[in-house]
This record gives sequence, C-alpha cells and structure tokens, in this order.
Amino acid sequence: MQHGQGSNTQKHDHLKHWLRGCRSVRHSLSGISLAALLIAAAIGMASPADAETETTDEANTIVVLAIDYPPLIGEKLANFGPIYELMDTYAKLHFDTMIHPRFIPPARAQKIVHDGDWCLTTYPPISKEVEAVFVPLMEGNIRLGLLRERKPEISGPFTWDSLNELRGKSITILRSNIKTDFHRRLKDAGIDVVEVESMQQGIDLLLKHRVDYAQADNISYLSFPADIREKLELSTSSLFETRVGFYFNRVCQDRLFKAGHIPPEDSFQSDILTR
Repeated sequence: MQHGQGSNTQKHDHLKHWLRGCRSVRHSLSGISLAALLIAAAIGMASPADAETETTDEANTIVVLAIDYPPLIGEKLANFGPIYELMDTYAKLHFDTMIHPRFIPPARAQKIVHDGDWCLTTYPPISKEVEAVFVPLMEGNIRLGLLRERKPEISGPFTWDSLNELRGKSITILRSNIKTDFHRRLKDAGIDVVEVESMQQGIDLLLKHRVDYAQADNISYLSFPADIREKLELSTSSLFETRVGFYFNRVCQDRLFKAGHIPPEDSFQSDILTR
C-alpha cells in the first residue's frame, strides 16, 4: 500500500506537535520502522490460513484487536488516536496488508496474547514461549503512576519510595484475567487492587471517592481537561515505565512484511507491568 510522501510528512508533523504539546517523549521519525500500558492491541488468529476469514474485514486487511485507552488510542477518537496513527503509518510503509482496529476488553486482549493466537500486539507478551519481536514507534518511555484527589490539607509532591507506603489503600488498574507479578507485588504490599475496564472508569471511581488512587500515565494526564487536573494530581513516583511500540509474532513475519523489508532482530522484552 503506497502512501504519498507529502501526506506522510504532514501526519508525522501533526503527531509530533500533539506529543510535544503534552511534553511527551520525543517522536523519532527514524524510529518509525504501538502501549500501552497500558496502551494494548492484538490481532487474533488461529493460524495464517484461518486469519484470512476470521480477522479480515476485506481482502488484504488485518483487524487489529485493541483496548480503549484515550487519549492515546480509542474507538471514538479521531483516526483512533495518535498511537494508532503511528501504527497505521508504519503498516503502510512496511506491511503487505492494511490494518483496521476492533476494540475489545483488556482481559480478552491479554488472553489472546497469552495464548499465542495473534500476529500483532501492543500488549506485552508475558510468556517468553511466544516468539515476539518488539518494534519501537517512539523514543523514550511513557510513565505510569497514580492519581489522587487534591486536598488543601495535603501539601508537597505525591511520591513514595516503596509500595509498602501505600498499604491499606485502594487503587484501580486495568482488568486482566492473568495475574502478573505486578499484581502480586501490589497485593504483597497490602494494596487493595480494584480492576477496571478503562482509565476513565478508574478516574470516575476516584472522583466518587470509591477508591484512594487511580492509575494513569503522564501523557494522558497532560491532555485531561483543566478542571480535572485541578481536582486530581499525578504522582511523581512511577509504578512502571513502558515503551511505545508494538510486537509482532515471528510466525506471521512472512505474511506481514513487504518483500525486501527486514524487520528488527528478535528483541522480546517484558515491560515492568508484567514482571
């Protein structure tokens, strides 16, 4: 699928401006070769042959199964959000197929990735038995921390040195059906974990005083409406940091990439989320 050079340049400039406006990590055009996250997407397929009928909307179009994580990626965002735009641009440059998103709950996305029935995902594989290769779309990391309600009696930055300092508190994180070491670390620290389907659901629970903290990332926080940022502050400490990019499954390599394009060497890496 060929894409005009002028159109590519305009899209890249637009995304760079959006991300810089959020004081995010730098967007590298040379790095475009998604996050999430906390930011997640997966192409579910039983086999390359089955995928032609089960995960395609039309000839030569692969369906990307993704979770809503606005403002970075989402079903109701313009062009499905800036992260998906980066992935779409990469696909037009390097894939033999077009892509199209289909949004699903995070627990289902995690199960598809864990089972190995996928070709592309931004959800970090948690098993090294899956032959996953990471492709970065941006330089730097996205930092995931916690939101808390601003109160006059609380001064100073929202920070901690150990998760044990949050013992007895309740926090929201995205739902999953496979408990990772990250979940276990929170439980071991005596934290009450409340699983939600989206970051917005966690924010709603926080604003209704049903939880103490809600998980969010630094880029999304800077795009929140001013009245929300006046009510909520993001911690300076991080739960973890993650890169923006996507994984592809080695078994799909020949089907995905254009002839002559050499994808990156195998560089499986689990984000701190999965450790």
